[in-house]
Amino acid sequence: MSNLDLDSLRQKYQEITSKGSGGSEDFLKKFINIPTPGETVVRILPTLDPELPFYKEYSAIHWEGKNYSCLKDLGQKCPITEVYFALWKTGIEENIALARKIRARKKYWMNVVERDTGEVKILSCGIKLFEKILATILDEDFGDITDLNEGWDFKIKKVKQGDWPDYSHSAPKPKQIPAGTDQEIDRWMNSLHDIHGIIKYPEYEVAEKVAAEILSHASGASSMSTPSSQSVDGGSEDLLKLLND
Repeated sequence: MSNLDLDSLRQKYQEITSKGSGGSEDFLKKFINIPTPGETVVRILPTLDPELPFYKEYSAIHWEGKNYSCLKDLGQKCPITEVYFALWKTGIEENIALARKIRARKKYWMNVVERDTGEVKILSCGIKLFEKILATILDEDFGDITDLNEGWDFKIKKVKQGDWPDYSHSAPKPKQIPAGTDQEIDRWMNSLHDIHGIIKYPEYEVAEKVAAEILSHASGASSMSTPSSQSVDGGSEDLLKLLND
């Protein structure tokens, strides 16, 4: 019997479809790396805690080679996101291009068995692939693909479409099979990564420094003298005034 909360997953599916569609080397080894083009077969694993979903959702902001988790995920103000909206409001093409670079993008992490290696890895994906996974679970012909005894493997196909990866041909495997032997399942479930706990959020002051650095690249902020967090004492509100005044 599946422990998945289908109502919650259905709500999440409707939410994402209605919108349209600096770690160490050791840390990165926790993740599946799918080449472009390429494909891999995985088995998405459930959580040990039935109160937690099988995935972790967060918002990632990329700047200067680093990823920053958006503080809005925690119900807090995010200076970087505030700068993003302020850049758009200027109507200046250079600032709009800069805003696009720092837009917070939804990411979804889940524990999976990589069939090629038999190891438990973290699958990190965006909305498009996650939407396909949720659609499969909500499809009456499939259901809970994370079920360890009566679930399905999932084949991820990755190609390049323009400048972006395309996962539109990803789909569940047609045959319903157990995830593995009892011994394999026990080993995998004891090797789950703490996807709900390992995502780190920056301190507010760090986010302000990043926001100030971004503003130093904005058109119309040339009157700023070395616009870093040290030179803007009033915090993110003063940072925004530099663009909006």
